[in-house]
Amino acid sequence: MGGGDDIVSAALFIAMKTKPAMPRPSSKAGFTLIELLVVIAIIAILAGMLLPALSGAKARTLSTQCMSNTRQMMLAWTMYKEDNNDQLVPNAPLGAANSGGYFWVNPLFMDWNFSDANTNVAKLKDGLLSRYVADNYKIYKCPGDTVAAKNGDRVRSISMNAQVGHVRKLSPPPVYITVNFYPTYRIYSRASDITAPQPSSLWIFTDEHPGSINDGYLQISLTTDEFPDVPASNHGKSGAFGFADGHGEIKKWKGLYRPVKAGVTVASLAAPPNSGELEDLKWIRLRTSVKN
Repeated sequence: MGGGDDIVSAALFIAMKTKPAMPRPSSKAGFTLIELLVVIAIIAILAGMLLPALSGAKARTLSTQCMSNTRQMMLAWTMYKEDNNDQLVPNAPLGAANSGGYFWVNPLFMDWNFSDANTNVAKLKDGLLSRYVADNYKIYKCPGDTVAAKNGDRVRSISMNAQVGHVRKLSPPPVYITVNFYPTYRIYSRASDITAPQPSSLWIFTDEHPGSINDGYLQISLTTDEFPDVPASNHGKSGAFGFADGHGEIKKWKGLYRPVKAGVTVASLAAPPNSGELEDLKWIRLRTSVKN
């Protein structure tokens, strides 16, 4: 064979003897199982870090909205006393319902069941503060109060300090005398009565625990270590308070927090010695009344 044939034969021989190259991995290959597990673990860690932050942000948002509602209620309370020769708007204990409803809010009983006062906005319109809120009845309720009664979402969560808004006689009749459960402590009927605590330290409104709320009157025990009625903790284990000078505060509870469960009553709550509940009770007492 000629030289050219020899070259071709040599090339064919080399081609047959040469092993084919291994295929290169595709750039479209997926994750391995280990890589997927690592990614899932990282996502879980990030979620665990973000969820408390998101929960805290939600609680702060609810606190801000609740504080706005409380300040508007305090503005209505202030306008009422200015229009009525410094007479404080009458409180709304349950028994007052028999005297015609001349109170800051209709004191008809609220509950977890089918009470008309749970859902009927018209009952809010019966109250003396109604004319000062410009039909903005959403301010009677904390946005963090989300557990409904059997007949629907309740329209009110706010209640008034039981030592405030006492009356001896209402006009027009009938006569009604507000009960004072603690006769050795001061009650407040007129703005001039608010000298101790000072207006900046006497609370007027707070949200009541959904398992405790009934009338418009929140009683804090001034003589025993218990909560006859229980303040709410609707946002971040905190409660919102409106004070007589018009300002509002968010109070972070040390032990008073109780979860809300539909149908479960929370009342006559004990404040044991050296407990967070007792610290909370002492804080509220200082801002509820003083001894005569």
